[in-house]
Amino acid sequence: MPLRKIINSTIKCKINEELKEDIVSGKVLKDVKGQLETLQRKIDDLNGDHRNRFTELKQDIVILREDIGGTLTREILEQSKNLTNLVKSHDSRLNDLKAKVDAIYSRALYTASPDSGTISGYDVIKFKYIKTSHGINNLSSIKNNGIFTVEKEGFYLNSRFVNSKTYDAEFYIRQNTNNIASATTHGDSALETHAATVIAHLKVGDTVSVMPRSHMYVDSAPDSMLTVVQII
Repeated sequence: MPLRKIINSTIKCKINEELKEDIVSGKVLKDVKGQLETLQRKIDDLNGDHRNRFTELKQDIVILREDIGGTLTREILEQSKNLTNLVKSHDSRLNDLKAKVDAIYSRALYTASPDSGTISGYDVIKFKYIKTSHGINNLSSIKNNGIFTVEKEGFYLNSRFVNSKTYDAEFYIRQNTNNIASATTHGDSALETHAATVIAHLKVGDTVSVMPRSHMYVDSAPDSMLTVVQII
């Protein structure tokens, strides 16, 4: 074989081998590139999926926060309402209790004594010297006339004891013009004490007084005393 042909054949084989290598390398590169592109698409898809999930999670968190906030707000408002009602109820009970205490503290009472001397029948025995009093605004009727004028409606304990030396003496406790209690003594001319006690329901403006049935000697304090107490 001529030398030129041998050289040309050798060169051709070399070129063919290099060409084959280039083709193989190109295919490999193409495959690698394709795999890389596929991997990148998967990565992009995965990132997109993660972004979508993260966005959904953020939305869920926002919704959950709103739900929790709304629930807490409703519960706080309900608790606040309950507390307000409890305070109002407590204040109401305190006001009722205070009113009852004030009513008890302001109940009327007084104790008084008369001058010594003889009182004509159905004249008022003037228990006008006040020893103690409470809850009575106007004491002038007692001091001037010995008559108690009711300022507060209620039940009153009325108690009187009179020391007298008059035989067959009798006195009445009177509510307005009605006798509601009496006491009598049948002793001799020596001093003797007789008493009367009664509870009566008195209205505002009612009067309470003490009168003898007939002429009667009345001793002074401490042998003759009167006490009026509002009990209810």
